[in-house]
Amino acid sequence: MSLANGTRMQTAVGSRPVEIFAVGDMVLAGSGREGSWSWAPTAVQFSSGTGPGHWQPAMVYLRFGEDRELIVAPDQLLMTDGNRLQRAGLLVPGNSLIAADGTAVALDLVSMGGVQGGAHSIAMNIDASNAQWDGHLLVCAGVIGGDFWLQMRQEEQWMAQYLAPAV
Repeated sequence: MSLANGTRMQTAVGSRPVEIFAVGDMVLAGSGREGSWSWAPTAVQFSSGTGPGHWQPAMVYLRFGEDRELIVAPDQLLMTDGNRLQRAGLLVPGNSLIAADGTAVALDLVSMGGVQGGAHSIAMNIDASNAQWDGHLLVCAGVIGGDFWLQMRQEEQWMAQYLAPAV
């Protein structure tokens, strides 16, 4: 995931800012279909990002639910209506994100801009032969997104089954 530093990621014992995760740390990773999600502690296999003083020139600001916010890279994948992943840069107000419990949360605001403070990405199970989203879904700021491994593979043919069509 390419998330602004400070974004809270869900673990089995609460949430932590994305930038403090290191390889071997445990995060809740999801599997499932059609809103039937299961979450299990899974070891982080990749963790990298920029420091707190770094300027990120192109980020997507999302506001949803009861004044919750999320700042992500434009190519960050987020779970939307129909249980499909969509690039954050293609979202518009009125789209819905999917929360960890499977409920839809309407987007109130989508805006592009820069952010001072860095960004971070984490991934689980970085085996290139794994062609499915199971174990690569994470809860960030209360909604479901794909990890960095899915983000890097979104142009591969097998990913078409998981991606929402571009509007």
